[in-house]
Amino acid sequence: MPPDPEERPLRPAVAERLLHLAAYLKREASNGRAVALENITDDLPDYAGGNYEGVRKKLRRDLTELEESFGIGVDVSDEGEYRLRDPFLGTDERRALFAAAAAVHVDDDLRLRPGDLAGGVDSDDASVWMYVHRMVRALTDAIAERRTVEFVHDGVPRSVEPWALGHWRRRWYLVGRDRDRGEIRRFRLDRIEEEGDGSVTSVGPPGSYEIPEEFEPAKAFDLHPDAWGHDPPARARLLVDRQVAGPLATQLQGAVTGEEGDRLVVEAEIRHYDAFVDRILAAGDRAVVVEPPVLVERVRDHLRGLVES
Repeated sequence: MPPDPEERPLRPAVAERLLHLAAYLKREASNGRAVALENITDDLPDYAGGNYEGVRKKLRRDLTELEESFGIGVDVSDEGEYRLRDPFLGTDERRALFAAAAAVHVDDDLRLRPGDLAGGVDSDDASVWMYVHRMVRALTDAIAERRTVEFVHDGVPRSVEPWALGHWRRRWYLVGRDRDRGEIRRFRLDRIEEEGDGSVTSVGPPGSYEIPEEFEPAKAFDLHPDAWGHDPPARARLLVDRQVAGPLATQLQGAVTGEEGDRLVVEAEIRHYDAFVDRILAAGDRAVVVEPPVLVERVRDHLRGLVES
């Protein structure tokens, strides 16, 4: 998070100069113009006059102050060109963004399809936009009020104490206690039937249930099979074609750790063997499991079954 400017008081004239500089760099980047020191001295009165080295040192100090006070970073290329660093959201900032987006009313004119989750970052305007599922607002209100909700999910009526909303792989999910089954369940919002205005209905008085203190939303929405699989942990090592190594490593929540010949080495910790085999088979001959033996044999057994069937 950018530091609070109030913690490092700046004289108004200095703060104004820094923000004028940031606005200038942003405008020039939007116009596709590279900015050198000469451009800054020509275009900004705050840096006009004086000798070259003196102005360069002043600018360098201001760039440091700009980042420390306002969190606005500027990169300098080997050619001496100045460019605003693209905005970057940390983990806590991303969580705050999604939480805020979930609480915002979504205009019906957006015509979102059930289950839509879309967004983007415009680095020129340093802005973030998102579309969220149309049921998010109703469910967020129910969670805040601790009211039970009723809906039809995959054709089955449900009565649920909603605990949290989250998303995984561009899909929204609700996690909560299914009152009829007495179990904690996850429900994909795009599988909730929508009929008129009654797709999700809040019932009962506010405060009708409590969310357990030990409940951890971050874990509830980690739906990757290796996060909840119950097979003994196995460190997989694969040789993968360069074109697909990065995407496969991401799918496995692993990493590219080296190279052998014309292939890259991908390693990942596996806790759900069957899901691992499915991913490897989807890659075809572009990925080969090298170790451990338990995963190598699991892939071979699956291939034998396909041949014999």
